Amino acid sequence: MEENKEKKEKTGFMAQGRSVIIAIIAALSAIICVSIFTGGLVDYKKSGGGSGITATGSASCDFESDLIVWRGSFSVHGDTPRDAYAIIKKDAELVRQYLEENQVAEDEMIFSSVNISQTYTSRYDEEGKYLGDEPDGYDLTQSLTVSSYDIDKVENISRRQAVAEMLVEQATNLVRNNTGGKKFDYLIPFVAALFTTSAVSNLISLTGLRSPTADLSTEAAWAVVVFIMITANKIKASGLLGYMKGFTTPIPVMTPFNILSEIATPISMACRHFGNILSGVVINGLLYAALAVASSALLGWLPGALGEILGNIPILDVGIPAILSVYFDWFSGFMQAFIFSMLTIMYIANAAEG
Repeated sequence: MEENKEKKEKTGFMAQGRSVIIAIIAALSAIICVSIFTGGLVDYKKSGGGSGITATGSASCDFESDLIVWRGSFSVHGDTPRDAYAIIKKDAELVRQYLEENQVAEDEMIFSSVNISQTYTSRYDEEGKYLGDEPDGYDLTQSLTVSSYDIDKVENISRRQAVAEMLVEQATNLVRNNTGGKKFDYLIPFVAALFTTSAVSNLISLTGLRSPTADLSTEAAWAVVVFIMITANKIKASGLLGYMKGFTTPIPVMTPFNILSEIATPISMACRHFGNILSGVVINGLLYAALAVASSALLGWLPGALGEILGNIPILDVGIPAILSVYFDWFSGFMQAFIFSMLTIMYIANAAEG
């Protein structure tokens, strides 16, 4: 009996223990759920959930700047650091004067320190074998920063500067790419002026005026100047006696032919340019005359006064010649200016090399 009683007491105690554990677990679960719910509710209230929907994203707004910063740089090349520094110092002063003439104040300009680097050129023998690199001078570069609250003023300067830099860069690349380096940079202003003058003279015909390059005296003047530069470079490279001796190579009997070859250089340059431009002028003139005759023949058959009036109006001259003008004025004009400039560079560079 006592044993049964003890078993019942143990069983009841264990049942009570399980009940207590279950109650504790339930209480903890309830506390956790309430905490989660309460926290979510608080966050919801803080985010304004009671008054609408909250979203995140990005936006943009156009505004007008009150400050402009313009950066640029310029560089020079010299045989020695001293020579290059003297050149870049002079260029920096020219840049300063240019900006001051365009109403840029001194305190709006900041010039950086000068960066210097040595340049090299590759050497090859007569068979094209690489011999190595040798120093050929120094490159100096200096940067400039312009900060101003007058935006329009700086923008106008930068636009003009961008166009000028593009033209100078094209002329520089034309000379350097055909001479293999910076040795002939002194030709850049001359070649740029020569190309521009030739191109503009060729395109004047678009306005209805006669092109100056349709007159041989124009090209002859350019060719004489180029011939003088070629001869001066030959004498500088070989000396006067070496230049004179060159006419007797490879054998003295070739002297008359060598003299003719020398004289033929400016003649061929002038006549090539002149012939192409004049041919365009002549062909356009013949085309206008032919179209005028065709207009008269086409419209003159109309009866009475109408035929007489329309027959005297060269209607076909309107529009049709523009097709040929694309070649003779635009393409041929620029092409002949380019060819003349290229020949100038090559002849002078070859003469300077001896």
